Amino acid sequence: MGIFQQDSGHSDIHILIMLLKKGFILQLTIKQYIHIMNSGCFINIRLLLLIIVIAREYKRGNCSSTDWCKTFKKIIVNIQPFKVHYSIEIVKNMDKMKKTKISFNIVPISSSNEQGVINSIEKYFIQDEPLNASVELFKEEESVLKYRNFCTNLLYTGLSLMAVSETGEIMGAILNSVMSKEDYLIQQYGDENFEPSSRFDDIEVLLNKVRRDIDLFGQYPNIDVDRIMELKLISVNEAYRGQGVCKALVKKSKELALELGYQMMYVECLSYFAAKAMERFGFQCIYSLSYSDYVDKRGKVVFDAVQPPHECIKVQLLLL
Repeated sequence: MGIFQQDSGHSDIHILIMLLKKGFILQLTIKQYIHIMNSGCFINIRLLLLIIVIAREYKRGNCSSTDWCKTFKKIIVNIQPFKVHYSIEIVKNMDKMKKTKISFNIVPISSSNEQGVINSIEKYFIQDEPLNASVELFKEEESVLKYRNFCTNLLYTGLSLMAVSETGEIMGAILNSVMSKEDYLIQQYGDENFEPSSRFDDIEVLLNKVRRDIDLFGQYPNIDVDRIMELKLISVNEAYRGQGVCKALVKKSKELALELGYQMMYVECLSYFAAKAMERFGFQCIYSLSYSDYVDKRGKVVFDAVQPPHECIKVQLLLL
């Protein structure tokens, strides 16, 4: 894996602290976690898993350092005779990482950045997005190819943007497109008898139903049909979440929409966190559908493995 070399001179808790300081725990993939556990560097697997949970939840803003310190103190005393101050040091290290602000710029996506953006989306969006995860879309080659083509086509709309650090690293991306009445109606009144052949298709069928239910242009007949910007996808590198990247991408998209004379911004939020973020940015929810209420033609719930807090799809609008 190349992240670190085993050193018999370090205890497992010291290695964990070292990884946290370098930010690795927040960036590792599941395969890399398994590699670490199998390497024998960590004597206590439960401790490693606990660190993973703490790092992930803390980075996503779902807990405070004080709460985790108390919880971690109780658990670590029971499972390993390490000194408690190590647990506090770990949480403090996470505090430092979260508070360290990184400068970045929002720029248009160019052809030279295409592969980097696609790689970033595949790593930080496709596997984490709740519906993708629930159907394990990334394990089906056909669906991954369809998703890749879907994203690639959006790179050349002239509306898609990326956040780039001062060192040139892609920190996040937002893929936008123009929503025309013709395209909307094609999706809205597409073949309702269409039989999905892939997990990607399952999600597309859901989105088509949502658009039929909303009847956007019927609700807003005075909106210019060629003046709607649709936010198709927002992806942020996990290591940079909490840095304001998502907010900056949406803000720049809004500025671009106003500059081009668009009258509305439209987004379909499949994630609880995406919906909450859009609300903070001034978007209003005009529609929601619970995943537990969405069934196929046989009456079977399609997305029955979606994990909380993701409970429904929400459609959000921002009038400009």
